[in-house]
Amino acid sequence: MPIQKNQIERLIKFTAQMKLGNFPNAKTFCDELKNLDAVRDLGDTPYEKISCSLKTIHRDIRLLRKRYNAPIKFDSQHNGYYLTRNTWELNFPVLQDEVMLASVLGSKLAQDLMPEPLKSEISNAVAQELTTNAPDFLDVAFIDSLVAASGVKVNIDPYIFKHIFDAWQNHEAVDIEYKSSNGEASERRIEPHVMTYYNSAWYIKGFCLKQNDVRVFAIHRIRNVEHTGKFFEPDPLIIQNAKNRHIFSYETIKNIEIECSKSIAGYINEQHEFYNEDIVTHDDGSVTVHIPEAPEHEIIKWVLSEAGNAKVIKPAKLAGKIVKAAKKVAEVNQ
Repeated sequence: MPIQKNQIERLIKFTAQMKLGNFPNAKTFCDELKNLDAVRDLGDTPYEKISCSLKTIHRDIRLLRKRYNAPIKFDSQHNGYYLTRNTWELNFPVLQDEVMLASVLGSKLAQDLMPEPLKSEISNAVAQELTTNAPDFLDVAFIDSLVAASGVKVNIDPYIFKHIFDAWQNHEAVDIEYKSSNGEASERRIEPHVMTYYNSAWYIKGFCLKQNDVRVFAIHRIRNVEHTGKFFEPDPLIIQNAKNRHIFSYETIKNIEIECSKSIAGYINEQHEFYNEDIVTHDDGSVTVHIPEAPEHEIIKWVLSEAGNAKVIKPAKLAGKIVKAAKKVAEVNQ
């Protein structure tokens, strides 16, 4: 039986969710497809709906297993499906312009954020995709006009990055020589569970066998790397914590309330979505930001940078630390 375009899109999206470690099940994926159709309904471009019944999604999963030999298993702990071999690929021709657009633009942004040698590899992949598949509205000039301003701002050895990337991808422990921010050198054996881009630099978060604990390492501070041939199972807790923005083990503070003046209210509403905060706008144009939990040092740095346009209402302990920091800034700049 020939496969339909909307079914191809469903299979691609379901596979992507498994590869991302999101453990989709029929119910959650069904809801996701309905939400996607609802968003598309807001536009003027005609499209073919991809939402469907739970029965259809179960049929899609059987198709992935039988026709495409997908190594799919169900994890009862996460109540969802996953791939036992993440290197398995689902190969379909690109059939829709929007899929092609997402693929090329996503690759272009990744190219701007990745150090060498992946930068060149992704660049070549973008060029190849444009040469063989691109619709008329995608040309080189259009792609080049998309720029990620927050590129990598530290020097990363291409050899180091490639081997760390391979170890992360293959779930392999590596031996590294590491130089900390204070200049202290050490040798470690680490399991890289997560790779993350943060504040214009790349980091790995994983298990350090020397410290017998979870640690974060800046890739630009790694001086040498050697493969061990010893493999590990990715830790779902480490990955989930990273997805929840808990990359570093910073001291956090809870139940924060900050008043922001009208002069910065606009960008606060637009850009402050980092800590699941709730923002209340007042009649005079000012806003109150309620933050459930955030790293203490990041909040202090943010409030100080607003030069008096942000005031901590609670907790009092946080307000006191900001006053102390502000006094120190004033002293050294007199």
